[in-house]
Amino acid sequence: MGCWSVPRCRGGRAEWLEKVREIDTGTSAMLEKRLAHAPKSEHASIRVYKRYTYEGLIARAEHEIEWAERGLRLIDELIKADSAPPTAP
Repeated sequence: MGCWSVPRCRGGRAEWLEKVREIDTGTSAMLEKRLAHAPKSEHASIRVYKRYTYEGLIARAEHEIEWAERGLRLIDELIKADSAPPTAP
């Protein structure tokens, strides 16, 4: 399910960070709809688990951003190495 690009990963990360903020502040319309159909005794567990799932998405996006940026640096290094003048033996 990867992000496909650094900007896309960053956008997803920002969106998921906002979802966590909404869960933390009790302003998540999506979560409130879900809680409306669940017993009150399960609300805390549902909130905690939903937050946990977004934390996983955030962690995955951060990892993919780091990996992609490392790959871009590697490509830059390889291009520089290929365009450097040959050294004398």
